[in-house]
Order: sequence, then structure tokens, then C-alpha cells
Amino acid sequence: MEYNRTKAGVDTLDQLTGNYSCRRKTSRWPMALFYDILDISALDAYIIWCEINPGWNSTLPTKRRMFLQD
Repeated sequence: MEYNRTKAGVDTLDQLTGNYSCRRKTSRWPMALFYDILDISALDAYIIWCEINPGWNSTLPTKRRMFLQD
């Protein structure tokens, strides 16, 4: 029951990191882990940035893409 109650956060994280990902095809697990850490760190930085600056590019539909490019 605990798993079912908390799995929505993991599903949301997978969805958000899948939209803009730096993942590349690799057979080396350290590189795959590095790509995952990089994707999650970029998403966390974007969330923190939006909390600190709520009016930043509020009219653009691709705010996260603009954040990652900057």
C-alpha cells in the first residue's frame, strides 16, 4: 500500500525528465547513472529557480527549455 501511495512522484519525475533529457545510448552503467543524475539535477534546479523567480518568462509555454538553454 505504501508503494502505491508514493509511486505517483516517481512517475511524474520520469515524465518530466523524459521531456528534456540528456540521455544517450550507452552500455556502461556508470554513464547511464550519470545521465540520470544530470537530468534530475537540471529538473531540481528549474523547480528551485521557478520558486525563487515566479514571474520569469511566465508567458512562454517552453519555460523549462529556455531555462536549460540559458
